Amino acid sequence: MNNKSYQFIRRFAQNRILQHILFWATSFYILLRFFAYQNEIYTSDIIYSGLFHLSLLVVVYVNLLILIPFLLQKSRILPYLMAVALLLFLGIQLNQWIFNDLSDWISSGYYFISYYEFLDLLYFFLIYWVMSTLLKFSKAWFVLAETREKLIQLQSAKLQAELDGLKNQINPHFLFNA
Repeated sequence: MNNKSYQFIRRFAQNRILQHILFWATSFYILLRFFAYQNEIYTSDIIYSGLFHLSLLVVVYVNLLILIPFLLQKSRILPYLMAVALLLFLGIQLNQWIFNDLSDWISSGYYFISYYEFLDLLYFFLIYWVMSTLLKFSKAWFVLAETREKLIQLQSAKLQAELDGLKNQINPHFLFNA
């Protein structure tokens, strides 16, 4: 891998907004193809996928921005799991509200229904919860690995500086001057 490719990948890995946009664009495309009745994509498919993503966005970002930092990273596992169960339940309720009430207001030209049952929606939300949590952990692992590498480099530089200092102390000119 050449240096330009490495720099591009490194910049991408550091750009959180771009990562989130790529994640949600990929998610939108996958669910759009999943929800489409035919091979051709219609406006109704796009609207349905967008509405479906509203509740997914809430679940993922509540998990990433609130539950993981305030519960899971502080080793409060049982409260975290209880909060996740509540979050998943509320996400499903939000999804059903979006399709039962909000969809009529947003897109009055279309009639949408939530044709997924509670258990089906739970599978969707579980997948997104697991994916977002694993992505957060993998990113944290890479940051930790990079921090360890920097620490090793700093320790090596410190040892080299100490070794150079000791060499200077036993330098013949130093001994002659002393």
